[in-house]
Amino acid sequence: MREYKDIYIDTDEIERYLYKSLISKGFVPGDVELKEIADSVFDFLAEKEVIEEG
Repeated sequence: MREYKDIYIDTDEIERYLYKSLISKGFVPGDVELKEIADSVFDFLAEKEVIEEG
């Protein structure tokens, strides 16, 4: 049986990850857009019950 562990993800962490990823692909994301995208990704993961808001 697979063992599960608690992990903690916040929108700041998602934002940092997306920033690095987009920069490496040649994009220059703005702060406002990046924050909105990170919030949307977090909401999507919560909606799909991959994570739960705490």
